[in-house]
Amino acid sequence: MNAPQEAPNPQLVALSTLLQLEKEARHADSYTELCFITVNETHRLFPYDQAVLCAIAPSGRIKITSVSGVSTVDKHAPFIRSLRQLIKHHLKDVEKARQILPIQVEDLPSSIKSEWPGQVLWCPFIHVQGGYIEAGLLLFRKKPWRDAEITLLGYLIDAYAHAWSAIQGSGIRKPIKPLRRWLIRLLLLAVLAASTQFSIRESVLAPAEVIAKSPLIVTAPMEGTIKQIYVAPNETVEVGQKLFSLDDMVQKNRYTIAQKTLAVANADLLRAEQKAFLDPSTRGEIALLKAKVKEREAELEYVATLLKRLVVRSEKAGIAVFTDVNDWLGKPVRVGEKIMFLAEPKLTELQLWVPVADAINLASNAPVQLFLNTDPTHPLSAHLYQASYEAELTPDGWLAFRAKAQFTRQNSLPRIGLKGTGKIYGAKVNLYYYLLRRPLAALRQALGL
Repeated sequence: MNAPQEAPNPQLVALSTLLQLEKEARHADSYTELCFITVNETHRLFPYDQAVLCAIAPSGRIKITSVSGVSTVDKHAPFIRSLRQLIKHHLKDVEKARQILPIQVEDLPSSIKSEWPGQVLWCPFIHVQGGYIEAGLLLFRKKPWRDAEITLLGYLIDAYAHAWSAIQGSGIRKPIKPLRRWLIRLLLLAVLAASTQFSIRESVLAPAEVIAKSPLIVTAPMEGTIKQIYVAPNETVEVGQKLFSLDDMVQKNRYTIAQKTLAVANADLLRAEQKAFLDPSTRGEIALLKAKVKEREAELEYVATLLKRLVVRSEKAGIAVFTDVNDWLGKPVRVGEKIMFLAEPKLTELQLWVPVADAINLASNAPVQLFLNTDPTHPLSAHLYQASYEAELTPDGWLAFRAKAQFTRQNSLPRIGLKGTGKIYGAKVNLYYYLLRRPLAALRQALGL
């Protein structure tokens, strides 16, 4: 027959459980694993209803990290807020806070004394080298805590504290004393005060385009339709060279009619002069008919002049700058409408459109950096010489200030038509003004101030 098994010794079971929990704590790989063992696995050694683990920062800030039976901690829950009040109140007595002691009900704050359940045991995690409290474990149950349980629990809490320090880091963190905190605050205030004296040059980015300097604008001499364009875009032209012509059908008809009208006026004058030899009373009509002849001659001369103006010729040498030829053929134009302009390739300047929302004080001779789209890594230097006082609509349809700048180096000018981004530098301003200028402007617009 099998011999009856002896009942296990409770002391040996507690000692075995203690050693096993110490081993699990020291082998914990992460902060989360150690927190789980502390609030949940400790129940294997002593029974309790609830366990709460909190981390205490050197500055005194208390953070509830883990609660037994709960995966996540809601820091806004009433129970958690009451716990922070309890721990903060208990830490005021440094001697008691460094020992594993039950918290007496009469020691609780009046705000939470009425709603606090059962017995509370405070177990501090004291850093081995630093000697300060870096965490704390609160155990709740209805039965009072016995001295034997507190003694045995002290060994386990010491192992927990050692594992906690090992995971947090081996460096000794000393609590920040109030004087040191004040010194840090004064140092920050001094840095802020010094930064108010730091100035930075404000700037604004604006779309930019290389344009011709002092170009000759070629316009339509009269109303009509473009008949032919004799040059190609960006073609070099000479003085007197044909540029374009208007349709001459209407003017030729007017010229023919003016010729015939002049011939009729001359015939009437000749008939009146011949008649005056026979009838002297008709001599008074001769002066009137001569005036009509002069009128018809002037009209014919005017129409002839218009015929000559139908063909527009170049008045200076340069490059003909305009869009595609097919965009103009057959297009009706008004008097003075711009068709093209003649520019010298070696005389270029920079035109910028400064957005109204980003506008700064554009001073004369302000430095400008041009970043061309074709070569943004090599900016070109220029200086501002003109800025409009009134905003106007850009070709793209948004409101901006027009500004013009001259290139610093005249021996390597970019070609006409290149586009990019220009950066205009203004005066030096305070650092905080530079950072808050646009947010304050947007806030004023939003609030209507």
